[in-house]
Amino acid sequence: MSAPAPGICCDNCVFYEQTEETYGECRRYAPHPNAPSYVPKVDAVGQIKFDIHWPKVFATAWCGQFNSRQKAQQQAQQTE
Repeated sequence: MSAPAPGICCDNCVFYEQTEETYGECRRYAPHPNAPSYVPKVDAVGQIKFDIHWPKVFATAWCGQFNSRQKAQQQAQQTE
């Protein structure tokens, strides 16, 4: 499914933090633990393990909570 409008993607969102060339982290909400099924079995045997991190997203992905980075920067400049 494509984005509802051109330019709506994580790369243009104020909550996106690029960490690699084609993907990064969504900073919309606080970091959260992985689902237990995501933890590798080698690490989970005999113990409960949760890794806490920001959700990883592709720069070209999008969601319904998109907030334009450009608009946020313009608003910040207007208040200065």
